[in-house]
Amino acid sequence: MTDGADAATGTDTWVTPSRFVWLALLAVGLIVASFVVRGLSRLVVGYGTAMALSAPFLAAGGLLVVGLTLRGLLDLLGIMPIDDA
Repeated sequence: MTDGADAATGTDTWVTPSRFVWLALLAVGLIVASFVVRGLSRLVVGYGTAMALSAPFLAAGGLLVVGLTLRGLLDLLGIMPIDDA
Protein backbone atom coordinates (compact mmCIF):
# COMPACT_ATOMS: atom_id res chain seq x y z
CA MET A 1 0.00 0.00 0.00
CA THR A 2 1.30 3.44 -0.78
CA ASP A 3 -0.34 5.37 2.07
CA GLY A 4 1.70 3.66 4.82
CA ALA A 5 -1.23 1.73 6.25
CA ASP A 6 -0.73 -1.91 7.11
CA ALA A 7 -3.74 -3.77 5.75
CA ALA A 8 -3.14 -6.84 7.91
CA THR A 9 -3.24 -5.06 11.27
CA GLY A 10 -4.95 -1.81 10.35
CA THR A 11 -2.10 0.23 11.79
CA ASP A 12 -0.20 3.08 10.21
CA THR A 13 3.49 2.30 9.57
CA TRP A 14 5.01 5.77 9.44
CA VAL A 15 8.60 4.56 9.83
CA THR A 16 10.25 3.42 6.63
CA PRO A 17 13.95 2.53 6.40
CA SER A 18 14.80 5.80 4.63
CA ARG A 19 12.82 7.86 7.16
CA PHE A 20 14.49 5.98 10.02
CA VAL A 21 17.94 6.90 8.67
CA TRP A 22 16.84 10.51 8.10
CA LEU A 23 15.59 10.76 11.68
CA ALA A 24 18.83 9.27 13.00
CA LEU A 25 20.85 11.86 11.09
CA LEU A 26 18.55 14.57 12.41
CA ALA A 27 19.17 13.35 15.97
CA VAL A 28 22.95 13.46 15.48
CA GLY A 29 22.63 16.94 13.94
CA LEU A 30 20.61 18.20 16.91
CA ILE A 31 23.16 16.86 19.37
CA VAL A 32 26.05 18.42 17.45
CA ALA A 33 24.10 21.69 17.21
CA SER A 34 23.70 21.71 20.99
CA PHE A 35 27.46 21.60 21.46
CA VAL A 36 28.03 24.29 18.82
CA VAL A 37 25.40 26.56 20.39
CA ARG A 38 26.87 26.01 23.84
CA GLY A 39 30.42 26.72 22.68
CA LEU A 40 29.61 29.79 20.64
CA SER A 41 27.23 31.28 23.18
CA ARG A 42 29.84 30.95 25.94
CA LEU A 43 31.86 33.53 24.01
CA VAL A 44 29.09 36.07 24.52
CA VAL A 45 27.10 35.06 27.63
CA GLY A 46 27.79 33.16 30.84
CA TYR A 47 27.95 29.41 31.35
CA GLY A 48 24.42 29.07 32.76
CA THR A 49 22.85 30.97 29.90
CA ALA A 50 24.86 28.97 27.36
CA MET A 51 23.61 25.74 28.94
CA ALA A 52 20.03 27.03 28.83
CA LEU A 53 20.37 27.92 25.15
CA SER A 54 21.77 24.51 24.17
CA ALA A 55 19.53 22.36 26.36
CA PRO A 56 16.52 22.21 23.98
CA PHE A 57 18.71 20.94 21.13
CA LEU A 58 20.30 18.28 23.33
CA ALA A 59 16.95 17.21 24.79
CA ALA A 60 15.31 16.92 21.36
CA GLY A 61 18.24 14.95 19.95
CA GLY A 62 18.41 12.70 22.99
CA LEU A 63 14.70 11.95 22.97
CA LEU A 64 14.87 11.21 19.27
CA VAL A 65 17.76 8.78 19.84
CA VAL A 66 15.84 7.03 22.63
CA GLY A 67 12.69 6.80 20.49
CA LEU A 68 14.58 5.45 17.50
CA THR A 69 16.39 2.94 19.69
CA LEU A 70 13.10 1.65 21.07
CA ARG A 71 11.60 1.53 17.57
CA GLY A 72 14.62 -0.38 16.30
CA LEU A 73 14.33 -2.81 19.20
CA LEU A 74 10.67 -3.42 18.35
CA ASP A 75 11.74 -4.14 14.78
CA LEU A 76 14.51 -6.47 15.95
CA LEU A 77 12.07 -8.42 18.10
CA GLY A 78 9.58 -8.61 15.24
CA ILE A 79 6.83 -6.82 17.14
CA MET A 80 6.57 -3.81 14.79
CA PRO A 81 8.64 -4.37 11.66
CA ILE A 82 10.01 -1.44 9.72
CA ASP A 83 8.86 -2.18 6.19
CA ASP A 84 9.13 -0.36 2.90
CA ALA A 85 5.72 1.20 2.47
